[in-house]
Amino acid sequence: MIEVNNLTKNYIDKRFLKIIAKGILSFCGIKKNCELSIALVDEKIMTVLNKKYRGINQATDVLAFEEESKSGFVEPSGNMLKLGEIVICPQVAKIQAQEAGHSIKKELATLLIHGILHLLGYDHEKKSDEIKMTKKQKKILPSLKIN
Repeated sequence: MIEVNNLTKNYIDKRFLKIIAKGILSFCGIKKNCELSIALVDEKIMTVLNKKYRGINQATDVLAFEEESKSGFVEPSGNMLKLGEIVICPQVAKIQAQEAGHSIKKELATLLIHGILHLLGYDHEKKSDEIKMTKKQKKILPSLKIN
């Protein structure tokens, strides 16, 4: 089950985000049912979250929070794989999309890929993982066929 919560005043196509998230999970080989929450927040809330969890007092584009488990890794609960939550700031995404010269949809997909890879155990803070994560992101995005 993929849940999208738009906590902003802006329209966000929840169906698009769910389709993209399913495509990313499928590409990553996740075939079983899973729980994934996607929250869209404004810059003020994202700044608070980024300060609390990363010590950086400014809005960021995406944060990922793994489902807590005893081992520190994602573990299945019955037939349901509990991944966690991805928090995206559409305002920051819009700026990044304009700077990159592509659509907001492509930017949101890029942020979802990044967040889901974090939930699956990738950590770009480690140099060895950063290379793997970047390569995987570059393979996933074209497979989603976003204009």
